[in-house]
Amino acid sequence: MAQRSGPKWRRSWTGSIRRTRRGASGRGISAAPSPSPSPCEIECLEEIMMKTVKTTFTTGMLALALWVGGIAVLLVATEAAADQTRAALIDIPNARMPSPGILTGGQPSVAQVEQAKAAGYKTIVNLRTPGERGAWDEAAKAKELGMNYIAIPVAGAAGVNMENTRALMKVLGDKSNYPVMIHCASGNRAGALFAYNAAVIEGKPMEEALRIGRNAGLTSLEPMVRRILEQR
Repeated sequence: MAQRSGPKWRRSWTGSIRRTRRGASGRGISAAPSPSPSPCEIECLEEIMMKTVKTTFTTGMLALALWVGGIAVLLVATEAAADQTRAALIDIPNARMPSPGILTGGQPSVAQVEQAKAAGYKTIVNLRTPGERGAWDEAAKAKELGMNYIAIPVAGAAGVNMENTRALMKVLGDKSNYPVMIHCASGNRAGALFAYNAAVIEGKPMEEALRIGRNAGLTSLEPMVRRILEQR
């Protein structure tokens, strides 16, 4: 018969001890103390904290830069709008502002060109033909003031054509030219080119095109411009 190792009371006692050890951690009675973090773990934790701080700082600086940049853009836009408002007040004959940054009208004086420069205008477009009465050397004055000067001679109704209209629209298509002052003797030819552009190049209905022309200064040339557009 096989012999049992040890008395029955001893086996029972040692079994209880084992069960007590296995259940102690579950009941929170005799859990062993947590080991201290190693130097490597501490170093890794510090590195993670530093990366978090750097990321937070970088994100904050980026947000600040975007905010400051937005304020700067808003200030520039506000200043440009103010320049355009002041430009509309320049007392050239029949002054009109058909679009922001575009002033049309009649022949400006020397003082009015200087006013335009002070108001922020960059470009003068002269639609008059050489030798017309009341003309003066605008090109020299514009050069003196550091302004662009562009001559597009429009000889009455005959000059209301595709070539001259495209030349004007090319100037207006370059935003570096803005603000722009466009003039003839009275603003009539400027309005005629605007009407021609609206109808022939942009394809707008004739009545709408003529209304755009009137907003830009079209007056006595309107009947002739209407006939030109009807023949297109």
